[in-house]
Parts: sequence; structure tokens; C-alpha cells
Amino acid sequence: MVIQHNLPASFTNRQMGVNNKLIAKNTEKLASGYRINRSADDAACLSISEKMRGQIRGLNRAYNNAEDGISLIKTADGHLDEVTKQLHRIKELSVMAANDTYINDDRCQIQKEIGHLITEIDRIAGQAEFNTIKLFRPTRGVTSNSAGSIKWRNMDIVFCVDATGSMGGIINNVKDNVDGFVNTLESRGISTKLGLVVYRDCNIGEDLETYSYFNSTKDFKDKLNSINVSGGGDEPESGLEAIMDGAIKMEGRKDADKHYILVTDASVHTSDITGKSKYTIDEVAGKLKSEKVGLTIIGNNSYIGSGGQTKDLLNKSGGGLFLDINKNFSSGLLKLAEGISSGGEGNFDIIYQYNWLQIGSNTNQGTYYPIHNISSKVLGIENLSVETQDNAEKAISSVDFAIGLVTDIRANYGAVQNRLEHAIDNISNASLNLSSAESRIRDADMADEMVQFSSMNVIQQAAQSVLAQANSSPEGILALIS
Repeated sequence: MVIQHNLPASFTNRQMGVNNKLIAKNTEKLASGYRINRSADDAACLSISEKMRGQIRGLNRAYNNAEDGISLIKTADGHLDEVTKQLHRIKELSVMAANDTYINDDRCQIQKEIGHLITEIDRIAGQAEFNTIKLFRPTRGVTSNSAGSIKWRNMDIVFCVDATGSMGGIINNVKDNVDGFVNTLESRGISTKLGLVVYRDCNIGEDLETYSYFNSTKDFKDKLNSINVSGGGDEPESGLEAIMDGAIKMEGRKDADKHYILVTDASVHTSDITGKSKYTIDEVAGKLKSEKVGLTIIGNNSYIGSGGQTKDLLNKSGGGLFLDINKNFSSGLLKLAEGISSGGEGNFDIIYQYNWLQIGSNTNQGTYYPIHNISSKVLGIENLSVETQDNAEKAISSVDFAIGLVTDIRANYGAVQNRLEHAIDNISNASLNLSSAESRIRDADMADEMVQFSSMNVIQQAAQSVLAQANSSPEGILALIS
């Protein structure tokens, strides 16, 4: 027997130290509820867990951001609802003023209320805010962003107008609605120049009048106003010459897209159908496609078939927009403005300004909401007058255009709101699933930890008993001495 090295006691003591450390870790996990309390507990899983925690907290904040975005959209829609009500009142007053049971003095009184309503629309456009953010007064022009190029575009638009005998009223409709058309394009970031080609009977271009791009919409309207409407009857008209010998030969801006608008109540007559034109539809359509020129036809539904008709030209040139010449011009030109501004029909891809909503936890995870300009100038009612019966008639069309524009803006905001509501559901689901995954990595299994804690307690108590026995073993040496 030896007493210099009490090896059984030393071994037991060392094991008790190990047990104490394990019990301390179990106690820490039970107290905190986490399996990983420091990097030494599980370095790899800690890294994964912290990355997930960053995503989860970002998603929770993104959830709130989307809710804030919905609040902004609701606020904007509320203001637009009031603008719509005021426009309906202006429409009502315009219809009232157009009735000849009133004299011009009565219309002047009606004009006063309309003036105040327009002023209120401009006040809303300029002062409506959400958290000091101007809702309808863009602070900058269209800019670029990571979601794609959003910038000012140049668009050269040529009206090819049939000036035969039956077109007088239709030309006036174009003139009365072109301001709203141009303002809509400008409000969506499109710098617009207007050109004009006037054509009549098909005499191989002899009656073609070509006016290059005007400096202002007013100059364009003045020229339309001076058009001499003549000819017609059984003689085919030279719509194809208007495009090939007039519009295409105009020298426009080098950086501008081009779009032609053919306005006619007749067909297009071609060399392969009537022998009256020097061009075929295939030639004209091929030229438009090669020059990358968009085409719209404001025409008569009686001439939209195949075999030399206007619809045939549209289809072969790329399937442009056809508007019925006998229907409301203001709504038709609004639809055309939408199509031109988006590169397609009826989508608002080009808005005056976009603001960013961060609805994801990482860079570039979000969406844009549009800032529309709804001033009376953009709506086309800035100088609305009902002081004469003729002006009141024109005012009705202008207000219809404005109502249509505001309604489309509201529909756009409604679509954004619906998207955000779906985004909120998705964010909530993603956050929940990530939290569940992070819990499996980071959280302690309390039942398992309790089993281990109880086991270690028993082992520790046993070790203490063994240590006591080991420490008492050397006392047997005393019996040998005695």
C-alpha cells in the first residue's frame, strides 16, 4: 500500500471536475433554453443560426414596411377618391352648362364653382402627404433603378389624317383631345413631339401635305384647325402614301422612338387591290417593322377586315392598337397613351416617379410604388371653360378624359396594394419557417437536457461517495503501524 500517490482519489477527483463542467453546461442550457450559448458550444451551427437570425429580423421589419406601404397607398387612394368626386361634379356642371336653357351669364356662375373645384384638385395634388412625403407631387424626374431602366423617353408621334369630306368632325375630335393625350404621355416620363401628314384622294401622293414636328401642341392644333377638308366619294384615299412618303421621311430626333397614328373613316387602298396606290400593305408593314415604328389606327369598324383593309395593315406591321373612330375620343386616346407609355397596351410601366418599398431582408428585395402627377394641367382641365355652350360641350370630353386617367391611377394603386398584401402573407410565412429552422439549430431540447442533467447529478453524487471511500483507504496504514 502507498500513500504518496492516492491514485484512486486523484482519478475520482479528476472525473468529478469533468462532471462539474458537464453539469454547469447542462444547467446553463436549462436556464437559457438555448443549446448554443457561446461559439465554443457549436461554432458551425452558431454561424448558421446568426445568419438566420439576421434574415428573420429583416423579414419581420419588412413585414412592417409592407404594412406601412399599404397605409401610404390607402392614404393616396383616399385623396384620389375625393378628386374623383370633384371631377364627377365638374362633369355634372359641364353637362348642365351645355344645355341651352341657360344663358352665358348663368354659365359664368357655373364657371365659378368649376374654378374652385379645379383649384382644390391642384391643392390636393400639391399638398397631400404621408409622413411628409408628397403623394402627388414628384420630387424628381424619372430615374434609373436596379429593377430596370426607368428614365425619360423621347417619342416622335405623327398623325396621318384623312382630310376627305366626311372627316371634318373627326379632325375636330382629334384637336379637342390631343392636349390630354400629350399631357398623359408627359406625365409618364415621355417627351413628346407631334408631326402631321394630311392626305386626301389617292393621286399618287399629289394631295399629300407634310408638316414636320411642331414646337408645341398649340401649333399642332392650329394647323389641324386650318385643314381644308375636301374630296372623298368613290375615289380611294392615299393612306399608305401618307405613311411612306410623308411620315417616314420626316426628320425627327435621333434618340426618339416613333409612333404613327392613322386617322381615317375609310380603308387603305393598295396597288394589289385597287390599282390606285403605288404601295402594297406588305411593303408598308415591312417598312414599319424594319424602322421599328409603332402603328395605331383610329378607324371605322366597317374597314377592319383582310384584303387591303386597315386591320390587315395593323396585323402585318406587328399588331398595333385599333380604336373605333365613332366612339369616345377621350377614352380612346387615353388607352393609346397607356399603350405608348408602356410599350404595350394598357400597362403603366412608365410612371413619373417611383419610390422604393423594402419588403425583403436582403438588398434589392422590394418593389416600387408610383408617384403620379394629378395636377389639373396633367389631367387636361387646367383651363376648362363652360362660359359658352360650345366650350361646355368640349369640357365634357375633357372631364371624361380626366376621370378615366384618375380611375386608372387608382386601379394602379389598388394593384400595388393587393401585391403588398400578398407580400405580407409570404413574408409572414417565410419568417415563421425560418424561425422554426433556426430553433432546431439553436434551441435546447429541454427533455434531453433534463435527462442528461439528472444522469450527471447521479454520477456526481456517486463520484463524491467514491472519493470519500478513496480518501479513507490510506487510514488502513495505521493498523499496520500499530
